[in-house]
Formats: sequence, C-alpha cells, structure tokens
Amino acid sequence: MVEHKCIYAESYLFFYDPSGHLLQIPAVWTDFLKSDAFVEVAGGRSALHADYLLQLAEVLRHLRKETSGDV
Repeated sequence: MVEHKCIYAESYLFFYDPSGHLLQIPAVWTDFLKSDAFVEVAGGRSALHADYLLQLAEVLRHLRKETSGDV
C-alpha cells in the first residue's frame, strides 16, 4: 500500500501492481479499516444502516416539500 485517502467521504487505498501501475480500491473491500461498530452489534439483523435511514428521511422530506408546493 502506498497511500490511504478519503475522497468525498469514501476511503480508498492506493498501491502499485506488479507492473508498476498505481491502482486504487475502496478500503471497505479490505481489512484495512476498523469494522463498523453498528454492523458488529447488529450482527446482520438490520437491513438498513442508520446513515441510510437518515438519507431516506432527507429524501422523503424533500419529496414532501415538492408535492406540497413549498419548493
């Protein structure tokens, strides 16, 4: 691994392949990052992560504004 960067809230690892080309992969594909505490505690029992529920709530708020004419 050459470098670890966060780009737009996504974490990436940069490394050189055997031919010398710089490549990147999402850090979540590796064991580089600490595991998510929510995932550990939920033990696979929850279909949605809290962040996704918050994003869904924001989308619903936006749609409600559009349909009520308060845009």
